[in-house]
Amino acid sequence: MLLILSFIILSVVGYPELQSNETAAVRAIAMRTQRDVMRNNSMLDTAVYGIDLNKIVFDQFGYNSSSVPVFQDILYTGVQALVLDLYYNEDLEDWGLCDLSLNQTNLGCQDPNTFNISTVVTSINTVLENTNTGVNKNIFFLLLNLFSTFNKESRFRTGIGVLSSPLAGLLYASSPSRLEEQDTINLNNFLFGDKYRVIPVILSNNLNVNTSYKLDPDLDTLYKANTSIPITYTANDNLICSEPKSFQFAYDSPANPYDTKSFHDTLVCGYSPIISQSTQDLSQISSLLPYSLWSWDAFQPNLTISSSLKRKNDSSKAKKDTYLNRCGIVTPTGWKATSCHLKFQVACADRSDSTKFQLTSEKFTYFEAGAACLQLGGDYVFTVPSSPLEQRTLINLLEGKEAAWIDMNSLSSSNCWVNGGPNAVCPYQPLVSKTIFNEMMTIACVVAVIIFLLILIVHMDRLLVHRNRSHWRRLLKQKLKNEFEGIPS
Repeated sequence: MLLILSFIILSVVGYPELQSNETAAVRAIAMRTQRDVMRNNSMLDTAVYGIDLNKIVFDQFGYNSSSVPVFQDILYTGVQALVLDLYYNEDLEDWGLCDLSLNQTNLGCQDPNTFNISTVVTSINTVLENTNTGVNKNIFFLLLNLFSTFNKESRFRTGIGVLSSPLAGLLYASSPSRLEEQDTINLNNFLFGDKYRVIPVILSNNLNVNTSYKLDPDLDTLYKANTSIPITYTANDNLICSEPKSFQFAYDSPANPYDTKSFHDTLVCGYSPIISQSTQDLSQISSLLPYSLWSWDAFQPNLTISSSLKRKNDSSKAKKDTYLNRCGIVTPTGWKATSCHLKFQVACADRSDSTKFQLTSEKFTYFEAGAACLQLGGDYVFTVPSSPLEQRTLINLLEGKEAAWIDMNSLSSSNCWVNGGPNAVCPYQPLVSKTIFNEMMTIACVVAVIIFLLILIVHMDRLLVHRNRSHWRRLLKQKLKNEFEGIPS
């Protein structure tokens, strides 16, 4: 059901240039799974992928309405961070998207009345509204670089004199007063308790020293990096992987552009990679999308289909194995879906310290994994990494081993991955697992048989009474014959 829903949504919004519907469906499932395992983590553990909107979109497709479809297509791929340069025209005293002092009118800065900051906000809101469901909603960062520009031509007037005016219209936006202690707020409370999604941040303030603009009133709406929110924004070379103390972002450079490996490694290191090197087309982003999660390996999890839909050319193993691609393992390159009947070592973690992992020495099936961890002694339980830090720690523990079971499966509902053991239920569908269903049916059948037998016994008892009716009639007639008839004298 989730797979069908994903295909329907993707076919409506569409982005054929960036990824196929099947690839998009796989990523949608993987993104939801990663978000769910992080629900109880600090928001600082968040590692997403983003783009520099000016360099990737506007500089290539123009600062006009023709870039809006491209912008929205990229948003629908699951981008969760945007870096945006905004310019304050010191001459006209308003805010826009173009650096007019460099005479960038050749990039389409001809009609700022119809394409400006409000246009960007509207495009973001459209995507936020279409994805604001329990299955799809996720955190989103808008990182703003502020600059001064100079141009007295009235045709470049945007009419936006206050920076926070259009940005206050962002849907589901958090405010600085809400995240005073980000490390104590978990992702679940932010998304589902407070129902926030967007964190708008002034990443850098490069306004002219003598600017006439007063930024302080905007700080009630916008966060300011390292003042009201901890932000690390650095180049992607020589990253230090450690427990995060801030929201961490890493941008690529002309000397070190992202490839699939460095892109994924940045995420596993706990940083959100920002694609900032422009290309002639969108092929670069397309090639990086399968590697845009710290958890799952590229093109994972493999989609599963019902038995009735299995194809004739499927292998005999695929046709017979009900649990094919229904259980998760961790490998040196990320999580993968595989058959629950295979045997691997099991990843166990100390209940009081989720970064303290231990692998079982023997191999087990997925269904035996929970009991295997309990046999280790101490307080070890079957586990799944819930942050980039835990993922790195567990992968390092593999030390060249093929893989290990993690507490992740889609047994209760195809393509809905959950943790909590084999009987964990998908929270997004009113379905039960086969085990629970069989137990329910067994009990129901036993009760039905008992009721049927009782009805049968009662019915048989009534038949015995009916069979003896003629006998009692004969006895009654015989008795009546011996009695005196008529009126006594």
